[in-house]
Amino acid sequence: MTSSLARIVRHFRSAKGLTQDQAASAIKVSGSLIAAFETDRRIPKPDTAQRLDELFGTGNLVVGLAADARKGYAPDWFRAFGDYEREALALRTYEPLYIPGLLQTEAYARAVLTAGLLDAEKAEELLAVRFERQAEILNGPRPPLTTYVIDEVALLRGDPEIMQEQLRHLLDLGGRARISLHLVPLTAGLYVGQSGPFTLASMEDGSDVAFLEDQLAGRVITDPEQVAALTRVWDGVRSVALPRDLTRDAISKLVNGYGR
Repeated sequence: MTSSLARIVRHFRSAKGLTQDQAASAIKVSGSLIAAFETDRRIPKPDTAQRLDELFGTGNLVVGLAADARKGYAPDWFRAFGDYEREALALRTYEPLYIPGLLQTEAYARAVLTAGLLDAEKAEELLAVRFERQAEILNGPRPPLTTYVIDEVALLRGDPEIMQEQLRHLLDLGGRARISLHLVPLTAGLYVGQSGPFTLASMEDGSDVAFLEDQLAGRVITDPEQVAALTRVWDGVRSVALPRDLTRDAISKLVNGYGR
């Protein structure tokens, strides 16, 4: 069954008397991409959706439908936590192996997603979901207080050019008032929590919800005892991490190292 988004794009393109190639030329994309939009094989990115709305004179119709469609492409196992993430007053995330998704640049995120078992099309769909989350969580009207603890190992693996851009992005984000970055240095040795990443979301009612992700999927943890156990792990992880200013200094040195 064709989605509302695909039908809208096809309807207004036809109403304008445009071929797919003509519509594509007007918004500076390929005709094959317009065809993919009209057959539910691709979802317009926010800037492309905006250009389609301008071409069709449809306000923010395509932008809104595309945003809804991208939410639908989020993996089933993540959607439950996505609701908590959007409503949280504070988020605490620990990541031992990668830059956390909300902090990733487009180049880094694409490299991570295409390094696994995903085909290019599915990777692009998940990339769109990831950047929709970034826009909504970090750049929305009510961003939560976010604290990230990242193992230094995560900053040392990747293409040098991509990593230099990514680390500069971390420095920019770390300068925001509601984002706190903390690095666990290699000198910390072994410490509690290294078995895997997790996020704690603090809700308006005073409760905390946790999210764990593994090789296959992820799961939401609401059991108070299990959440309390993860909170203790968070305290242990946080205790070996550098303060905010020393983290910034360490990342700056790594940027310079990639630049050589």
